[in-house]
Amino acid sequence: MESNYKIALVLPYYGQFPSYFSLFLKSVELNPDFDLLLVTDLSCGNYSIPANVHVVDMSFDEVKQRVWKRIDSRFPLDEVYKLCDCRPLYGLIFAEELQGYDFWGHCDADILFGNLRRFVGDELLAMYDKLFTHGHFVLYRNCDRVNRLALEYRSAPCGLDFAMSSKLACYFDEVGMANVAKIAGISVYQNPSFADITPKCDALMLAPICAAKNQSVQHFFWRNGRVVREVAAGDKTDEFMYIHLQKRKMSVHISPHSANWEITSHAFYDEGCVPRKIPGALRMRLSQEIGFQISRLKRFSPERVRLSAAIKSIRASL
Repeated sequence: MESNYKIALVLPYYGQFPSYFSLFLKSVELNPDFDLLLVTDLSCGNYSIPANVHVVDMSFDEVKQRVWKRIDSRFPLDEVYKLCDCRPLYGLIFAEELQGYDFWGHCDADILFGNLRRFVGDELLAMYDKLFTHGHFVLYRNCDRVNRLALEYRSAPCGLDFAMSSKLACYFDEVGMANVAKIAGISVYQNPSFADITPKCDALMLAPICAAKNQSVQHFFWRNGRVVREVAAGDKTDEFMYIHLQKRKMSVHISPHSANWEITSHAFYDEGCVPRKIPGALRMRLSQEIGFQISRLKRFSPERVRLSAAIKSIRASL
């Protein structure tokens, strides 16, 4: 059944697309009730762009200028990753592109969507102004009050002023806006029905924020638009809204017209075609697990400690 609501996901992207970006686009294509506004100055000529993906040709500097103009402040956008702290402002920043949509949202590119309509039905869209709280996928009602919440409550703990106090990422799109929504009293739907794969482990393990729990044996699949986990030798399956593969190098071994993929620690294969022995598996495991810890150490700074303490305090109160 076709939705009564028009929804657009806004995804600014700069640098280099993920190795499996074509798979991401395929997962978008099979969710025709959701449009993707891909804001980038990268060439998309090597990809088959689905009808529900709209490429907005805009450089990072142009986005930066829009941010400064819409909030009348010099948001510290020295690095592309800091755009994550601008996500709650997308309703204002991309107001022209979002005209005619009932909801707008933001998402990451290191995910594969499942059947979004199964998890985001019209009954939920009618009831809630904000759906979900984790930055890899959030929806907001496209109305002036909701679009201006970040500005209206900018001085809230971990709010916009806090995000603007540092060049580092402040998780404003997650913790800060969750606190703003709580203070403002808007209706929020929070069911974490996704498969957020932790980068701490080489194996595909669900992060603690997920509603589902890890099983001793589990395998993940994308099956013609559905994200599925099999446990206990395939005797039991469950379905997720999407799978998030953050901070993980992945290679693609998918035949052109395959509709069923198995997702392993570092690759996508046609279902049933995963090799019994994967070349370089030990090297990739060490790179994933040790590399994650090294990356954390490199990010350590007194500034990061200050921000983390404030964020942790607010997170505990939500």
